[in-house]
Amino acid sequence: MSQFEINLASPEDDAALRGLLESTPMSGDIRLAFARQPSYFAATAIDGHYAHVVTVRDKSSGQIVGMGSRSIFRAFVNGIATNVGYLSGLRLLPEHRKQAGLLARGFRKFRELHSDGRAAYYLTTVAADNHQSLAVLTSQRAGLPVYHPWGRYHTLTFAAQRNGSRLPASLLIRRATPADAATVEAFLHQQGSQRQFFPILHQQEFAGKPRRLIGMRPESILLAWADGQLVGTLGLWDQKPFKQTMVTSYSRRLSLARPFYNAMAGLQRKPQLPRAGQMLNLRYAAVPVVRSDYLHAANHLLQAATHRLRHDLSELLLLGLHERDPLLEQLRPLSGREYVTLMFLVYWPDETPDIEQLAGLPPYLELGCL
Repeated sequence: MSQFEINLASPEDDAALRGLLESTPMSGDIRLAFARQPSYFAATAIDGHYAHVVTVRDKSSGQIVGMGSRSIFRAFVNGIATNVGYLSGLRLLPEHRKQAGLLARGFRKFRELHSDGRAAYYLTTVAADNHQSLAVLTSQRAGLPVYHPWGRYHTLTFAAQRNGSRLPASLLIRRATPADAATVEAFLHQQGSQRQFFPILHQQEFAGKPRRLIGMRPESILLAWADGQLVGTLGLWDQKPFKQTMVTSYSRRLSLARPFYNAMAGLQRKPQLPRAGQMLNLRYAAVPVVRSDYLHAANHLLQAATHRLRHDLSELLLLGLHERDPLLEQLRPLSGREYVTLMFLVYWPDETPDIEQLAGLPPYLELGCL
């Protein structure tokens, strides 16, 4: 009989889940630990409208030694509102990673949950430099699902700036108000339908009553206007009240290079690498969307956002874009260090989706919801 049992988490497991998250930082040149304080389950609203948390429990001690999350959210797929799944938060304590079959058993539980038919497939991301996890997850051994590569996802970093940019006469950038909520919803639906997996967000998200972008305030969203029309959005999402990120350590190579990197970054007014053990004081760029005929507005939105960081007493803005997003090449020259993850479409072999049909539009992921 196995020493471990695989079950769904309950509210009584909240503290154990938070402890496991914080004690299992993500591997790579920069080791990051993610916390969901003060409540794991209260933060799951950002994952979608439906979520399951699977746990691996040591029956002898009662300790939760592993976990993973399956969530469902509404998104545009080929312009049509569709349920899309997301797999995240896969964690296993280091001393149990060589336990034969634990990962496979966890995915068998995901497969069992998948039978509810809420989603046909799942998205997920894995750090590009986390070679061990990539090798295991993409192996398709022991009944693991297919991890089909879906491109590179770039997280750009931007430091707070003292001054904003001078706007062209044809462009206006201002903070949103609750009265803008319906206009923002219409703009994001129109633009989002041209992206694959763009989340369907309704006007309450931008009117001070968010359901998924929890904590988002209308005045934290910057709007770009041209000729009386909304042409771009960029929100500064403060997640510290429910989700935190800490740098736990660096690889030896990056640790040695950090003083020199920070010296150059300071001269260039780009983000510096924080000391190990430091909680990041950051904002996530939410809904970074600009009309294709006004791509230059993205630069002005970004500069207005980094200027706004100083007023919010924040040091860093993180902005995530898929490699096929036209905004990536527009904004990358202004960024500091990049953090690259690999995006995957996950499915079981007996339910292979139409890959060719899904591959037509540029993918989108909301960074603050990953």
